[in-house]
Amino acid sequence: MSFWLAAALLFFFSTCSLAAEVLPFWDLESGCRVACPGLVLPWPPPPGTPGRPLQVVGCGQPFLLRWSACAGAAGQLLSFRDGTGVVRRPVDGQDAETLQLACNATGMMVEALRRPGTPGGPWRSRIQELPLAVRGVLPLAGDPGEPGHRDGPGGEARFAAPCGLAVLGGGLYAPQRIVVADPVGQVLRTVSPRGRVSTLCGVPGEAGCQDGTGAGARLRGPTYLAALPAGRGVPWRYPMDCLVSDSGNHVLRRVTAGGAVATVAGVPGQAGFRDAEDPRQALFDDPQGLAVDRDGNLFVADRGNHVVRRVFREGPVTVLAGEPGAPGSADGQGRQARFGNLKGLALARDGALYVADGHAVRRITLDGQVTTVLGDPVQGGFQDDWASGSAQLAGVPCLRDPAGLWAAWDDLYIADRGNHAVRVYHRPTGTLQTLAGDPALAEPRWGLLRDGIHGPLALAYGALPQPQAVAALDDGALCVATGAAVAQLCRQYLPEDAWDPPRLQPPEGPWIPGEPRTVNFMATPPRSPRPARPLRYLLTFLDPDGTQADRCAGTGLGDRTLGGAGRFRTPGLATLRLLAVTDQGWSVSAEARVVVAAPAAQPP
Repeated sequence: MSFWLAAALLFFFSTCSLAAEVLPFWDLESGCRVACPGLVLPWPPPPGTPGRPLQVVGCGQPFLLRWSACAGAAGQLLSFRDGTGVVRRPVDGQDAETLQLACNATGMMVEALRRPGTPGGPWRSRIQELPLAVRGVLPLAGDPGEPGHRDGPGGEARFAAPCGLAVLGGGLYAPQRIVVADPVGQVLRTVSPRGRVSTLCGVPGEAGCQDGTGAGARLRGPTYLAALPAGRGVPWRYPMDCLVSDSGNHVLRRVTAGGAVATVAGVPGQAGFRDAEDPRQALFDDPQGLAVDRDGNLFVADRGNHVVRRVFREGPVTVLAGEPGAPGSADGQGRQARFGNLKGLALARDGALYVADGHAVRRITLDGQVTTVLGDPVQGGFQDDWASGSAQLAGVPCLRDPAGLWAAWDDLYIADRGNHAVRVYHRPTGTLQTLAGDPALAEPRWGLLRDGIHGPLALAYGALPQPQAVAALDDGALCVATGAAVAQLCRQYLPEDAWDPPRLQPPEGPWIPGEPRTVNFMATPPRSPRPARPLRYLLTFLDPDGTQADRCAGTGLGDRTLGGAGRFRTPGLATLRLLAVTDQGWSVSAEARVVVAAPAAQPP
């Protein structure tokens, strides 16, 4: 018997107040019950016990977990996995417990035990599963502020400076895993969905250029990755291999699921520009972002040559857009276009490419037409919540040094490195929003997602230092390379009718500049069985020219009238903007226009 199992037995003995034996609770670590005499039979819940729906909570926010009370139980145990280990809490005689989770929890259950009949008979167990989803910026692997190299579980692992990400496997036949390029560590690493890290190929700190398997291979500054489509006839149809830009060696290399590395394009150690029928004879200069289409054709952001190139599956390497050796930022057709500082690359489902270039994101069609859709290539900035067409985003400083991109259906996820944020660009509407992070917060912090919320509101929101890449998992979560770690962004949504729009009630009559007035509002759930939630609010007073004149913040309870006072500075048609966020991270907002009248002239 291991030390930890013996300690667990002693813990149960002491907490459950049974004099002679240990309760046979289910053990999440071993996947079996603690040994006990007799047969453990199911104990069904009493008739009429309601099912436990999925509960969604915000990362780092306290919440009350409830379950059906078990009358006559000899003991109750709440247990779950918290991402790094198993938590066990005796909850004898309880039907609720307050929890505060900093990372995702799985396998949450309450088990009640009782022994019917004569003493010494079999224990009977009733297990109530408590499905739980945590939304927010969650730790997955590594420590954002502590670089290094160490394989292991979750927070015990270390990365030097993770850059590119690719998601391999999935489905029933091949468990999903994340491949991470670590250019400072000179290795590729893998991360399991639970955060366990292992080295796939290369030797930490040893740069070189050598094909081989595992520690027999050598890399020099690997940056971006792309998953290769599964071969035809493969039953699970999930990518198992990936391509990596071995940027320091100026080549592209294929890496199998077992860590075998082979050079597929470029001449090792030779930087330059040359198209060729044989990809092994072509020359690249500091290749970065990669994308692969369904037919196996490869697209490369060739940063040193200021071009985007296409490597056909059957061999030839050609220029898709840009002029070799001619940096710039001009849109145009084919070689008339110019690129300045190419980084991440993503292929959308309509066949168009999106590439991060300078402080912008640019779109490239398969015939080589280049247009800027987000940001200004030469000027960085931060703008959010553009709700009209994408043409208004071109040339506007709304990004700062974007790096990795990920295309998923109609959305383009952007690792906005200079703004310390992950942004979402909804292509059909041209809307750009901040999903996580904030340009004013460069330190790592776990917490809620922002989901388009304006500016810092509370310390409950997560922060991401210099995100480099973003990729999506099968369960809808996003993984992000940030600082010296890989984080997870989990988004869970309530139904569309979960909250009514706030009722914002400005005071009647004209507003006088400089005069404080009180604004009342109420944010309510639409159906009475849904409980009112504690919330935080931010009320902003915007002058007619759009500048902020005043603001107030506070806390309260949903379904209660709240109020905040503020003033405007100049007359005209001004705006009140309200944002209310519940303790579970759900946000509702409203705006109202008010008339600010010039003060009456004083009599002589």
